[in-house]
Amino acid sequence: MADNLFLRLRTSSAGEDLVEWLLQDPVSHEVRLRGSAAPAELAERFKGISWSGHTYAILQTEELLLTSATIPSKQPRQIMQAVPYAVEEKLAADIEDCHFAVGERQANGDISVAVMERLALSRWIDSIKAAGLAPECLLVDVLQLPQPGGSSLLVDGERLLVRTSNATGFTFTLPQMALAIGLLTPEQRTGLVIFVPREQRQDIELAISQVNAEHNMACQLIELEEPAFDFICRHLEPAGLNLLQGEFRVARQSSAGPAAIWRSVAGLAVLAVCLHLGLLLAQGIYLKRQAQQFEAEALALYTEVFPNDKNIKDLRRQWRARLGNADNAGAAGFLPLLAATVQRLPSTELVLGSVNYNDSRGDLILQVQAPRSDLLVSFVQTLKGAGLQADIGTINQEADVVKGSIKIKAVGGV
Repeated sequence: MADNLFLRLRTSSAGEDLVEWLLQDPVSHEVRLRGSAAPAELAERFKGISWSGHTYAILQTEELLLTSATIPSKQPRQIMQAVPYAVEEKLAADIEDCHFAVGERQANGDISVAVMERLALSRWIDSIKAAGLAPECLLVDVLQLPQPGGSSLLVDGERLLVRTSNATGFTFTLPQMALAIGLLTPEQRTGLVIFVPREQRQDIELAISQVNAEHNMACQLIELEEPAFDFICRHLEPAGLNLLQGEFRVARQSSAGPAAIWRSVAGLAVLAVCLHLGLLLAQGIYLKRQAQQFEAEALALYTEVFPNDKNIKDLRRQWRARLGNADNAGAAGFLPLLAATVQRLPSTELVLGSVNYNDSRGDLILQVQAPRSDLLVSFVQTLKGAGLQADIGTINQEADVVKGSIKIKAVGGV
């Protein structure tokens, strides 16, 4: 199935690392499977579980610092070099021990930044890889809350996730709800939306009443029919601030869905058409050059054979006229006379040596050789029987071969 796998990396109330997961249909958001385990148990728990969608990992906001930096440069390389020093005063650890991930530039021009201890991040990533899992991105849970108004708050068990902008947020404990909302600016409290699972609504009723009275506001309360983790997964923003940057960067996995397959097929089809058109173009250029070369050779040959013919306009037609016609009214052209002669050669033992044609007289002279002289006489008789005028010119005996010439002329046409 094309379900997506979501991994939430969190620390339990006892201080132990814990991975919570669920397989969710990306369209219906129906959860097919869920569970939780220590990182060392992940490999065993995922035996026999298969999915063909994306894999996302989500980290608790308490694990890192969300802040911003004023960096004038727009070059990614220069931004990454400047960010650690721009936020150094906000850190409790040395910048050499921290991992920095940058997000989008905000409306005020600042760059959103997430900072986490490098060893802690490495520990989480190594434990996931050891289980054979490869998330495409590692996101921050508070930044996955929708913002229908100004700020938004999600009740997640004993945790409160408060998102104040596209790239900022913080967490508090459930008993501190009134304090958390009180820390918001008047602009952030305007349009505040609180998401709470149905089973926890009674836990926050008193705090909401206190907040409304103290700040003269009316919080919008949205009751959820699903657990907080499911709600976060359903509103996940894969294109948001991703911690897998720099040394932790991974290649994005491509979707294996039907749309991606058809896009690949379409891409291959376009490539094949382009290659075919390219081959046709190359073949056309080659054939054009060959034709130009043959035309030049034919013109050179025509000029050599008929040096007195200076007015050459249609080379093909003039070649045909020269080869197909004779100046004598009663004579046949070269090609018809040659055709009538050579079509009778295969039935003889004669071997054709050369052909000469006298255009003015209409004479065709063949130089042939044969085992015996009587074969030449027999061939002459055959030509005469076909309506041609044929005579033997010269005959020379050379060892076992007889060489001779035969003069052929049409009599009243062929």
